[in-house]
Amino acid sequence: MVRIDSTYDVILTYSPISEITGHVFECFDYYLFLRDFFKVGILFLEGLPLEDLKIAFESKYNVPFSEVADDIIQLGHSTLENERIYQFGPKTFVLLCDGNIRSLAHRRIMLATRKLYGFMCGEYGFEEIKSNNHITYLQDFRIYGRNQFFKCYDYVKKLPFKYYKQISRERQRPPVGMMYVTYACRKVTPQVIQQYYEMSGCCKSLLVVPYKLPEYDRIDGVEQVLAPVQDFFEKFDTYIYTPVERHFDCSPRLVTECLFYKKEVLLNVNYVDIGLQTRWKDATRDIKSLELKEDDEILSIIKQSFK
Repeated sequence: MVRIDSTYDVILTYSPISEITGHVFECFDYYLFLRDFFKVGILFLEGLPLEDLKIAFESKYNVPFSEVADDIIQLGHSTLENERIYQFGPKTFVLLCDGNIRSLAHRRIMLATRKLYGFMCGEYGFEEIKSNNHITYLQDFRIYGRNQFFKCYDYVKKLPFKYYKQISRERQRPPVGMMYVTYACRKVTPQVIQQYYEMSGCCKSLLVVPYKLPEYDRIDGVEQVLAPVQDFFEKFDTYIYTPVERHFDCSPRLVTECLFYKKEVLLNVNYVDIGLQTRWKDATRDIKSLELKEDDEILSIIKQSFK
């Protein structure tokens, strides 16, 4: 058994993955917001090297990484292979930012806490999972409807824009594009990358990847760049959104961030994606509605759990 520091009011985490994904930034986002109200820590299960986390953090936020580093708990591969139970303090609110109890079950990881909450991110038949199934989900009812198997709150994930760095890049003509893939749920074939780049009208494009693959090197005009990228938003003008194989992007944060920075976002998918469409509608109608503020519902949800 691994005992997690019980002095934390809130622990943010997600299921094990060794890539830079949006869930890394969700942990950072909610850490920066919630630290004004609670003692908050971030638990990375088989996470990235601290230096990569530092680059990722400093590429986005106007806060020194040193303010976060002391509250980061990292558990490596060997720990996850040998330990199954992770014990939290009796009063600690644990927020699983990807909500993926299936992945935890696959790795035989038990989060031992009475206060396990999670953001819903995709529908995976979680009702079949026997471990960590006491979780309470925070989910957007417009996307998921009401959950008959788990207690849930109607909640829209948001971003702490006041902590986002200002950028100085002036838009180029023709623009520089950016595409983003992961090998967890956003892997895209070289043919699709080539097609979307050619349709974009960009003079060249970055392809942000967790690690480089030879097949991506043969795409004219597209340069593979390893995540995390230093000063990421200073490097491109246009986000070229690429399709998701499962046809569902539960809360595409890069779309929101690019609209916040007034970058062009090219959306061209030939399927219906209610997650993407809902986020796009919210962000284009009133991006400030997606900002974490002092009246955010998550504060009352956390405080209620302490009673």
